[in-house]
This record gives sequence, C-alpha cells and structure tokens, in this order.
Amino acid sequence: YDGPVWKEHRERMNEHMLDHTNVLFLAPLDAQRGIAVLRAVDPVRERDSPRGVAVAQVFAVKSGSIASFVEVSAPIFEAYRSADVHELGLLSTLDVPNNYPRLPFRTDGEYVVWLGVAASDATLDTGLRPAIRGAREMLADSGLLKGTPELIILDPTPRSRLRWVTSA
Repeated sequence: YDGPVWKEHRERMNEHMLDHTNVLFLAPLDAQRGIAVLRAVDPVRERDSPRGVAVAQVFAVKSGSIASFVEVSAPIFEAYRSADVHELGLLSTLDVPNNYPRLPFRTDGEYVVWLGVAASDATLDTGLRPAIRGAREMLADSGLLKGTPELIILDPTPRSRLRWVTSA
C-alpha cells in the first residue's frame, strides 16, 4: 500500500471496496484444493473470451470442527460441481497473528470458504442455488456450523482471472 502503483490507483480502487473490515486470512485446505493460477486475460485478443460469475460460500464452522465439516460436506461440494460450476478452491482460515495491522483481518472464529465459477447467472439459478438450498438444510442438522452460510456472488470484470474455466 505504500508503492507508486497503489498511490496512483487507490481512490478508484477504494470506490469498489464496500467493506475493508470483513477480511478473512485464508489458505488452501490441502494442496489439491488450492486456487490454481489462471492465465492472464488479454482484453484485446480475447474480447469474446469466456466470462463467468464467481461464487464464494462462506461457512462459519464451530471451533475445532473444520475436518469434520469438510468430511460431511464432501457430497455438497460434489453437488456444486454437478451443477456445472467449476470449483476454484476450498480454503480455511489461518490462526496466525496479523503482521500488517493497517489491513486488519477477522479473528472471530474458524471459516471454510468454497470458491467456484459458473458460466452464467442462469447456471446459478437453475443449478447452484438449488444445490445451496439443499446444503443449508443438510448442514443445519449437522451441528458443525455457528451460523447460516453466507453466499457471495461476484461479477468479474473482463480482465479478471476469475472467469469461467474451461478444461484447459
């Protein structure tokens, strides 16, 4: 935040941040569920390249229950993928001290975050949202959550790397 690029663009970028205090410090749950580095988007050559809708589902997990939650949730995440949504990653909060206090992150418990990309809003409505409703019902009975899962829908910009991921 002290470099010249940030200083040049901070006002424009800060307009897009609705809440800079709702930050989780996350890491992949395991090596196979980390977020892959996606190739850069060339907005000139890829004007009509695939786009998508990014989805984050945030689960507030009871203390010490992440492993149990992931085991119970395996069929849920499979249902999300079956709804024609590409999984980008499965992350959990890290319990470490913040070494950059100018950008605080939440320390109010353990979280698991599932990230995915759907091809369109229609894919979300016909496939993923019904799967999410079913997941909420199943997880409500599990006793593993501290609250209702939060669903965050993001519409990536044309240059964003968070876009519909093809088999490549």
